[in-house]
Amino acid sequence: MFHGQGGYGWQTVYEMPIWLRKFTFKKLQDYYAKQNEQIASASKGKNSNKTTLVDSSGNVNKEAAKQMNPTKVHYK
Repeated sequence: MFHGQGGYGWQTVYEMPIWLRKFTFKKLQDYYAKQNEQIASASKGKNSNKTTLVDSSGNVNKEAAKQMNPTKVHYK
């Protein structure tokens, strides 16, 4: 039920024994912590070598623009 992203209904959680509720919460917490860590490491790896034309303040990076080789587009 969880990995289908359906979650748990209120009634289901209410009727769970306390020990099972705590166990399930801990497993969900560990799962999301690991998922967030993987997302952070993947996005960190992508951005480390990436050069952008516009920086975070909105200014154009002229050096990056000079390095780009735009291809000519021919229209018929």
